[in-house]
Amino acid sequence: MVVLALLASTIATLLGSVPAAAQQSGAPGAETNGTDVVVRQNGQCYPISAFGNGSRSIETFYEYRSPESNPSGWYRAYGELQGLLRQDTSQVLLYNGSDGLSLVFVHDGLANGSGSGGTVAMNITGLPAEGNWSVQDDDYDDQDDVFDLRETSAHIEWVWNEGNRSDGAAFVGLGRENWEEIRIDPAFNDDSPQYPSEKWDESPESNVIDSWIARSANGTSYELAMDESITIARGPCDTEAPSAALAASSRSPVAGTEVTLNASGSADNEGISEYRWDPDGDGTIETVTNDSTLRTTFDRSGTYDARVTVVDRANNTANASVSLQVEAETTTTTTATTTGSGVGSDPRNDGGVLEASSAIDGPSLVGLVALALALCGLAVAVVRR
Repeated sequence: MVVLALLASTIATLLGSVPAAAQQSGAPGAETNGTDVVVRQNGQCYPISAFGNGSRSIETFYEYRSPESNPSGWYRAYGELQGLLRQDTSQVLLYNGSDGLSLVFVHDGLANGSGSGGTVAMNITGLPAEGNWSVQDDDYDDQDDVFDLRETSAHIEWVWNEGNRSDGAAFVGLGRENWEEIRIDPAFNDDSPQYPSEKWDESPESNVIDSWIARSANGTSYELAMDESITIARGPCDTEAPSAALAASSRSPVAGTEVTLNASGSADNEGISEYRWDPDGDGTIETVTNDSTLRTTFDRSGTYDARVTVVDRANNTANASVSLQVEAETTTTTTATTTGSGVGSDPRNDGGVLEASSAIDGPSLVGLVALALALCGLAVAVVRR
């Protein structure tokens, strides 16, 4: 019995030392608490790990409060998210909660003084239909924010006043295999429909967001371009370059005739985003297309190494080329000739070309023949005498 008691005590001690996240590996929110979700922008890819261990809800993590809520507060986040707020900064992050993986937006933060206001608008598409907006900040009657929420998309306009306020929202439902890519198109500051707000006490220029970041739970923050869209996608980040291939409809075209360059033999594990063309091989990209073929012409004869750069969605690239021998355009000149017939042909023309004449200057040939015959007759008569 003593041995059994010691064994039970040892097992209890070991179980108590196991982290909560490991104990709850089967919980809904524990499905994607790693770097298998990424943020992409302008060909860059950023791995994002989620905050939370799957034990608490997104509502608890955010804990939005207003004067009308219970407990009440001042129009901002009061939960764990409060410790992540940054003044004049908009953030996008992930939270691994008891209801699954959430996409979280939060704008602005606490200040030592009164704090500034601001406004942000976002169009969000590609949301999983089974998800929902569990947190809407703000959420009170007669608010200025706009939440136009559809099944797989949303248009949201946030505007907040001075005074240690923040804004944001959270969408839960990214933890399962029911989505591929979420696109976010932002409109900060004067690009937002709510700019400027008539409720701001200070000038519009003092109520702005200065930066936009994607924040990972591992302590890394990625600075985002505020005038470009981002996509949230399943990771990891793609580091594998595409394969590139290039062929031509003719390897020895005639100058001035159309040639089709064909890169359809190229491939990538996640898809090709664009083709950058350098038809004459001089090192300058002349055309960028989404199509794998390009029609072009070469004005001059010579040897050309036509090139294409294949770019995938993660901005990995590969090159291919095809050598072309462009032939000079041949020009055929045809000279019309007339063969002289009958009398009057003159072989003195250049190239032996005869020009026919309908008359001969001076005495006619018939007259000359008659004269010759007469002279011959006269000569015969003289001889006979």
